[in-house]
Amino acid sequence: MPRKNRLELTLLILLPVLAALAFNLRPRPSALDEALVSARLARSENFPEAYNGYLYKALEIEPWRGELWEEIGTHELSQENWDAAIQALTTAEDYRGLSPAGIFSLGAAYEGIGSVDKAVETYLRAASQAPDFAAAFRRAADLQRGQGDFTGTVRTLHLWLAQDPANGEVLYELGVLEAGRDLNAALSNLQGVRGEEAVSAKAKALSKDLLRASLESDEAYRSLLVGRALARQGEWDAAVVLFEQATNLEPDYAEGWAFLGQARQELGKNGYAALQKAFQLDAQSVSAQSLLALYWRQNNQLDLALVYLNRLAKQNPEDAIWEIELGNVLTEMGNLISAAEHFQRAVEMEPGNVDAWRALAEFSVVYSFEPRTMGLPAARKALLLTPNDPEALDLMGWVFLNLGDLTSAERFLHQTLQKDVQYAPAYLHLGQLYLQKDQLKLAETYLRKALNYAEPESPTAMIARRLLGR
Repeated sequence: MPRKNRLELTLLILLPVLAALAFNLRPRPSALDEALVSARLARSENFPEAYNGYLYKALEIEPWRGELWEEIGTHELSQENWDAAIQALTTAEDYRGLSPAGIFSLGAAYEGIGSVDKAVETYLRAASQAPDFAAAFRRAADLQRGQGDFTGTVRTLHLWLAQDPANGEVLYELGVLEAGRDLNAALSNLQGVRGEEAVSAKAKALSKDLLRASLESDEAYRSLLVGRALARQGEWDAAVVLFEQATNLEPDYAEGWAFLGQARQELGKNGYAALQKAFQLDAQSVSAQSLLALYWRQNNQLDLALVYLNRLAKQNPEDAIWEIELGNVLTEMGNLISAAEHFQRAVEMEPGNVDAWRALAEFSVVYSFEPRTMGLPAARKALLLTPNDPEALDLMGWVFLNLGDLTSAERFLHQTLQKDVQYAPAYLHLGQLYLQKDQLKLAETYLRKALNYAEPESPTAMIARRLLGR
């Protein structure tokens, strides 16, 4: 075919296409534009049902728009419409695949309906597509650990660590979960923790306790020591496994049964049977008696708690701790005169015990029981015993605050923060002090810092929230 004829034929073929483009013969339907604009407006004005309705209307026109299905799924998730979220997100995945954030949302929806295995699998898929997606690793590990799947949790944490080798939080948790299986691996992980001060301090304390436990040749006792080390860090789900191991290795081990009972209580289960068994095995066991006293105290059976504490005080006449605990229980019962006698007896028994002096000072001030003649000297003694301790400095400031000596209180509280800039109670007490001085902006600043540094459910945090009106 001559060159001219071929060119003419090509033009004949392309002309309709060029004409369509030139004259916009197939514009995007205006109904689609209207639906999308209306959806955005509904979202900005916080009309969730209308927002979803307009998106669905857009999808009636262009049902293959995977990004709109993902948007609907994310919105349904925010409304806790788990099944609708799953349906929309899986539809999005069928059309064009999900973004890592969309996969994470799908995992959250599976978690919402209680499908833990699917949730974990989906979270890990999100993490594999976006290796810096720490939240996906965190949710997967938390779900596995919540199910008692420590093997799966460790596997997930190792995947996370491969992406972030210096992550102190992950190293610490690996140390916790491997402590019951491989002490050397646990110690190696804990000793690698760097960075955040709070995590580093916990890792250092746990590492020290585990190293001590590793020297013990008796397997049951070693399990008990490891369990107690974990319990001291609040890792009760890991600790209970060790206490069960100790009692399996030695069924007549009263200490093992006592701590197993406490661990079950801490996990929201009934530990009384294990505590009772510990006492039956050894009625003189300090652990069995003290943890039974704690059990009855937590269950508001204070008379029964006193029975075990009195036994312990008679059995251990040189240990001030039991006098302090008797004072605490009697205080809860409203018997302040008897409580004061026990706190005073504690400092007489162990005049070098700073905890006894603190307990006496706090009791005296909180209950206005001779705060100037009893509480203030007790706080001074605690400070003399530990002059650089933030807790002792804060106690002095708090006592002066309660006595109305705001100048002395302010001095000691600021000294506390010079020793430990993250000591939350001192921020709380300074906030209370500035409230008394009607320096409201300054008070708010310190109360916010107290809230920032305190554990979320601690008394310090709760008081700060209340004072801030939250």
